[in-house]
Amino acid sequence: MAHHGIRPCVISRQLRVSHGCVSKILCRYQETGSIRPGAIGGSKPRVATPDVEKKIEEYKRENPGMFSWEIRDRLLKDGHCDRSSVPSVSSISRVLRIKFGKKEEDDDCDKKEEDGDKKTKHSIDGILGDKGRRAVPTSGVVRFHIDLQLA
Repeated sequence: MAHHGIRPCVISRQLRVSHGCVSKILCRYQETGSIRPGAIGGSKPRVATPDVEKKIEEYKRENPGMFSWEIRDRLLKDGHCDRSSVPSVSSISRVLRIKFGKKEEDDDCDKKEEDGDKKTKHSIDGILGDKGRRAVPTSGVVRFHIDLQLA
């Protein structure tokens, strides 16, 4: 019907299905050349082949600010994958995390204080450090006051 120029809204009324259903089927036909649904269930094979993983790493080295979806688009554009074999954005992100992920467990964000407590840079203690903290004894309990100087 769509080949004959009938609009999707007319098709949906005639077939008594939603406009979204017709759009989805037409889109699937444009992408695959078939209106048959994809496989349901089962497990997918490993998505990124070693060659594709190397390309993903190469793209990321060339442009460290490149997003996973941009890498996916480039794999398609450069012909390294086709629509059926291109890895998902999450698979590409996983490859990047494994290859370029956090290398050190002790990051600058996490520091140990002398008493063994962990303090993070994004905590008030981590931001101010020892600046701005002074102990004020009150009734046997030591309380800390934070002196902030406004510029």
